[in-house]
Amino acid sequence: MVSNISLGSDAIFSCGDAVIKQSGTLTLANANFYSGTNSVQLGALCLANDGNTNSTLYLVSPASIVNFADSSSVTWSNEPMLIVEGWSGSLFGGGAQQIVFGNNSNALTSTQLAHIQFHNPAALTNGIYPARILSNGEIVPSTGGALVASMALQSQPGGMQVTLQGEAGRTYTIETSTDLVHWAPWTNVVNSTGTMTVTDAAAANYPARFYRARLLP
Repeated sequence: MVSNISLGSDAIFSCGDAVIKQSGTLTLANANFYSGTNSVQLGALCLANDGNTNSTLYLVSPASIVNFADSSSVTWSNEPMLIVEGWSGSLFGGGAQQIVFGNNSNALTSTQLAHIQFHNPAALTNGIYPARILSNGEIVPSTGGALVASMALQSQPGGMQVTLQGEAGRTYTIETSTDLVHWAPWTNVVNSTGTMTVTDAAAANYPARFYRARLLP
């Protein structure tokens, strides 16, 4: 448990297997920060200038979860970038690997967000991708277009299990139909983690039942 952490030029900080709770500010100035195998809780992030050189956040474990405090009130330098390496989370958020600022999309300013880039993120063509922040504060690579939610169905003894993968922190309405023409609202759900599952216990009462999801404002 520590307060402020300041990493200067070419410094390396590795979380390893430690459990870290930081209450102050984490300053990166031409430094390298390595995640660990545990979820760590860090203070607000300050991206500082040390020779106009970028800092790097390495995600070294498929289970790495790095939580920063709300950093929107911290002044960042204009020149350096924060480069994220080794990201293999979910574009919708809520994957096994996460980088989260605060608990909402206001935890970073638009200027700060423009100083974060993902290098060769998994499941995307190799390259540099800008960051976008989800409504729950998680940052993910931006593909330049809207992400289409996906849905999967699996029959269970208690009914039809509906799994929706969509943007974390957003509310979706799931509608049902028996003919793909007439649709009726079934349930509204907050997709807090990016993937959510609900069960339709009434599915067996219909010869055919179809589902669709719509993102609510």
